[in-house]
Amino acid sequence: MKRRLTFILFLGTCSTIATYAQNCQTATSIPSDSKSLGGGSATVQYDGTTKIKGGQSVYVQIKNENVLGVSYTLSIEKDDKPPITSCTYKALIPPRASVILWGSLFDDPPITWNITVSIGDESDAGVLTYQVYSQPPPTPATRKSPK
Repeated sequence: MKRRLTFILFLGTCSTIATYAQNCQTATSIPSDSKSLGGGSATVQYDGTTKIKGGQSVYVQIKNENVLGVSYTLSIEKDDKPPITSCTYKALIPPRASVILWGSLFDDPPITWNITVSIGDESDAGVLTYQVYSQPPPTPATRKSPK
């Protein structure tokens, strides 16, 4: 019996560790069932921070509004005590280009997400705009009742 209990605890620990990705994934498009739930901008002096309630995954489309490339950092966290980081991503975005990144967390929706976009230390200037997409949280009328 003692062996079985230890095995169950070990599996519980493994499943908790494997519930989120460490690095944001890139995507070529926003899923059709996702809606724009917020957005903002980031400059060298100010990080862009957006809080939304959404589904188990969140997509962030970032656009470089500059004629030069800009380094940036994206952080996607579940708003919790302490926050649970879904993923972080650092890269260089070419001039006038946009990228789509996403992170996810296995948890019951709605999930309150904190999205932070910031200009990297390697860039002296720049403006990035971003939109956050996710499945909108269900309204009481659309929730399914147990049968």
